[in-house]
Amino acid sequence: VYSQIFTHSQYATLKVKDAIADYFVDKYDSRPSVDTDNPDIKIHLHIYENQCGISLDSSGEILNHRGYRAHSDTAPINECLAAAMIILSGWDGDCDFIDPMCGSGTIAIEAAYIARNIAPGLLRDDFGFMSWADFDEPLYEEVYDKTLEEIKDFNHSIYAFDISQKSIDLSTKNAAIGKVNGDIIFGVQDFLEPINSPIKNALIMFNPPYGDRMKKDDIDFF
Repeated sequence: VYSQIFTHSQYATLKVKDAIADYFVDKYDSRPSVDTDNPDIKIHLHIYENQCGISLDSSGEILNHRGYRAHSDTAPINECLAAAMIILSGWDGDCDFIDPMCGSGTIAIEAAYIARNIAPGLLRDDFGFMSWADFDEPLYEEVYDKTLEEIKDFNHSIYAFDISQKSIDLSTKNAAIGKVNGDIIFGVQDFLEPINSPIKNALIMFNPPYGDRMKKDDIDFF
């Protein structure tokens, strides 16, 4: 809500809820029950000044939750942001890829998804539209199967390093859940030390752990 007319989002929420409930009472003489933790249908209300938009949530859980990050280090990068960084760089699996500060492994895993053309939501088995009355399950299965067929081989290597053994353990588990652990080489490695691997041509991308894993006083400025 961003409006001089509606200044309290909870009030707007209650008005929409009452309107939906009243509709069911008028048409079916019954008031619907709602599971507030896991509802079948989610409805979004957006108000800007005197303009109001009401929409159905087709996603359910937010789409950046790919389903592979069951284990997170402190302050992990958003999955969509990691994917956007890689796409913006122009890398598409045509050379090796290195993340020298991998943390939970998000950037390396997203790189593997991009290199192998794996759909980012492939691990999810629940979307908001699956609860809609017109959900076409055979069509969904057809699209899903076609997505599997479009996965391709990756002929280079993705390296994910971190100085923390805990981070390497977490990222290795996440990659296994994401089914790309065979595409990523994990290892404990100090960023300031030479990498002991036969890497000749690679893109390097990383998210420095400043602020949360690394406090300001611990950062050396050169």
